[in-house]
Amino acid sequence: MNNKVANILSFTYKMQSDIAAIASNVDTEFRKEFSVFDNSSQVQYKVVVLDEMNHSNLKILNPDKGGRKPIAKGEILISEQFARARKIPLFSDLKVGAQNFTVVGYATDTFSYYPVVNDDLPIPQPKNTGIIYASLDTIKPLSQDAPSSNGEKITKTYAKRFV
Repeated sequence: MNNKVANILSFTYKMQSDIAAIASNVDTEFRKEFSVFDNSSQVQYKVVVLDEMNHSNLKILNPDKGGRKPIAKGEILISEQFARARKIPLFSDLKVGAQNFTVVGYATDTFSYYPVVNDDLPIPQPKNTGIIYASLDTIKPLSQDAPSSNGEKITKTYAKRFV
């Protein structure tokens, strides 16, 4: 499916959701996220685009230890449970596929308070799954599936909107 068709379908879905929300007297919030499975580490990630998170109550869980929102390209936040299970310290590098990122904080938000990555298996598995929060510029290479070798190939990448 080309981008033009995908954009039209996305716009149509959002408009239908907005109309249903108005009719039901509820508020809706959309965000862009996608899922990535890294073959080399055998980890599945939910990747959340921070640029459009207006009302999700993103919370940095460790500001007293220097944790902060990403401000430079290549910086990410990760779910605290994943960081603990994998022993990932602040300001260390995290490799996802062929991409290297710097972890600048641990975070959660109202849509990911219960840190489930796989919608088909609604049980947290922090050793095999993690949530990444980053700007679109930082995570765009993941969505483009640009591996450096077959061993680092990323599979199962798809776009998703969350209500």
